[in-house]
Amino acid sequence: MKTIRKTLFFSLITVLGISLAACNYPVQPESAQGETATPIALPDTQNTAQPTDTQSAEAQPTETTASQPTQAVISTLMCEPTELTTTGDWSLCRSLLYGFDLQFPAAGELIEQRADFARINLTLTPGTNLTEKYLEIEFTDTNAECASPLAAGHPVDTIPREMVTLNGNTFLKQSGVGVATGNIYTWEGYSIAQGNRCISLDFVLHSFDPSLAPTPPPEYDQAAESAVFTQVAGTFTWLGTAQYTGGGMEPTATPDMVVQPTPTPTRIKFVPGAISGKVSGHLAPSGMDAYVLRAMTGQTMQVDLSFTQGEAILIIWGEDGTVLISDHAEASTFSGTLPLTEDYFIHVRGTPDSATDYQMTVTIE
Repeated sequence: MKTIRKTLFFSLITVLGISLAACNYPVQPESAQGETATPIALPDTQNTAQPTDTQSAEAQPTETTASQPTQAVISTLMCEPTELTTTGDWSLCRSLLYGFDLQFPAAGELIEQRADFARINLTLTPGTNLTEKYLEIEFTDTNAECASPLAAGHPVDTIPREMVTLNGNTFLKQSGVGVATGNIYTWEGYSIAQGNRCISLDFVLHSFDPSLAPTPPPEYDQAAESAVFTQVAGTFTWLGTAQYTGGGMEPTATPDMVVQPTPTPTRIKFVPGAISGKVSGHLAPSGMDAYVLRAMTGQTMQVDLSFTQGEAILIIWGEDGTVLISDHAEASTFSGTLPLTEDYFIHVRGTPDSATDYQMTVTIE
């Protein structure tokens, strides 16, 4: 009798399993993240020749709560804009792409950058024949000697070179002078490599022949102007991770180094005929939301933040790497004429001491 009962029981289980497998239950797709936080944005400008038509778009401006980004994106600029911070008299260039930190005087200005290059203007003593003092940061993927690009094309015996150690890092130091129609470029380069990643820090003093001026100015003090070079190079530090490894390899990281993900930007669009739109969001302490919109050269962009709780600052830059406003300004408003027709990125960064509820108004005219 027990055997018959067991046989009937297992037969019933088998029938039920076959019946359930034959059923076709539909699976409801999960809603996309951030679906309720779709702000408005500039439309494609290719279908009109009128600048005001570029402010048209697909949806009515709405005040929505920005979704909290969770995806990480690969950096496309030398100095990550979201990491440009100032502490005391020094500012930080953090390269998540190549895995290093470099500090420079806070009075300096990052005026240009792309994936493999950045230029920072440094302050100089006025009233002399020195017209520019700047730092160029350059990346090269190479397994050969890591050397300054400024030395390229010159005979090896004409470029002084030595190995120097600054703050525990060993650099190839090179120097040279270039002359062009009365302009003199005196440069000093510090190059360092980790694996195939070669980073060159090239400092340039651009002066002119004082005898060419109607009233010759005094010549600049080269030793005094170049004193900051080793101070800056001495702040260089390799991080424990780099997104770029070359050869299509995945980024590598050491266990003690955690890189915060860069938010995936939400595209802003304007409705037809509108010149502005609003979005709202909530930030945790030190949190950040990211937006992107497209605008044309010569247009004026106005961005204003208002708050019902906490505070936040704006960081805005162009797709080409031109920084319109960095966190150095610690500003919650921006107004400026746009230099190029391209995408412009806006980051809203909260303060570390409290959460922030904000509303952002973007106007393009």
